[in-house]
Amino acid sequence: NPAGVQTLNNAAVTGCDSTLFIQLYFHNTKTDTIKKNLVTGEFAEINGVIFNENNIQGITIYPDLSPDGCLQYAYVIVNFTPETITAEILKEDESCPNQNDGKIIINNISGCSQYNVSLNNIRYNIISFPWTLENVTPGDYNLIITGNPGCVYERTISVAPSSATKYTFSDSIFIVNEGENTTLDLHISPEPASVFWKQDSLLSCNDCLQPIVKLPTEDDALELWLTDKNGCVYEKIIYLRVLKKQIEIVIPNIFSPNQDGQNDEFELTSVGSKVLKSLKIYDRWGSLMYSGANASSNEKLSWNGTKDGQALNPGVYIYVAEYIDSEGKAVVISGDITLIL
Repeated sequence: NPAGVQTLNNAAVTGCDSTLFIQLYFHNTKTDTIKKNLVTGEFAEINGVIFNENNIQGITIYPDLSPDGCLQYAYVIVNFTPETITAEILKEDESCPNQNDGKIIINNISGCSQYNVSLNNIRYNIISFPWTLENVTPGDYNLIITGNPGCVYERTISVAPSSATKYTFSDSIFIVNEGENTTLDLHISPEPASVFWKQDSLLSCNDCLQPIVKLPTEDDALELWLTDKNGCVYEKIIYLRVLKKQIEIVIPNIFSPNQDGQNDEFELTSVGSKVLKSLKIYDRWGSLMYSGANASSNEKLSWNGTKDGQALNPGVYIYVAEYIDSEGKAVVISGDITLIL
């Protein structure tokens, strides 16, 4: 009822009634709406009123009047969100194959409090930051960080295996001939930064890619270490299989020239295509007892235990023989032979 007429009886000075015309004007009441976001456990004081998880909305009055002299109101609405954990996490992958030297690094954790950290259900006590877990095997790790009040941070961290160079070889087993120098050509790809052979006495060099195997006599295993440009070291075993030389000349070590029909002569017999060139017999003082030559392939050179038709005394004599091997090379052999009766 903002307007109207009011009669006041005998209100005038003259004793007459007075008539009043009344018109009321109202200023608009000012009410603000305030929305505030808080983290669980926090509170806010607005116009002297405390808002928390038990009092999330309500009317408050500003302490100062409006320019019109009116009260000012604020309707407050508070939303609460759970506090969250944030973490700065780094990881380092495996440096070289099979080293298992990956790392998981936590530089910092913020939000909430009283942290507990676990990786794949293994709990760790973090004293200070940055915190580093070393010697990590490549794989996936489930990281969980918990804190108060009821905060949970979860993340999967993948530590990758080494991406360093892997080498290929033409072969790891090499067949070489007994007593012959042989070059090992491994055809290593890609070319390593450095090479080291452990068995340096058997090889012509211990830091080259194509060493020469020096006069091998027995099967062996050679230990090879390769280093790539990143400093990663690779170990490889190279196996040598030595082909034994076939017997080229059959040589007895005793004979009995007693004319009984058994072992009456000292005979050298060639095997296969070997050609006997000569045979010489010396006594222990170096005197020549016999000399024979020019036998053809598969024929024999022999000595009957005599010198100038005279039978020699039993004892030890020295033979020196020369033959041509299957590769056309002249080979000289020597040894002792025992003459008995």
